[in-house]
Amino acid sequence: MSLTIVSDAAIVAVCAEAGVTEILTEDRDLSRFPSLKARRLTAARS
Repeated sequence: MSLTIVSDAAIVAVCAEAGVTEILTEDRDLSRFPSLKARRLTAARS
């Protein structure tokens, strides 16, 4: 398992603990985790 996946899993775990279901990010790897909806920052600005 790569460090990137572990870091992403930690972000998802913290978000889940805090009740966060959606996040603005440029990290496309977060889409692997269905419990957290990852929206692109650039799309949010349009």
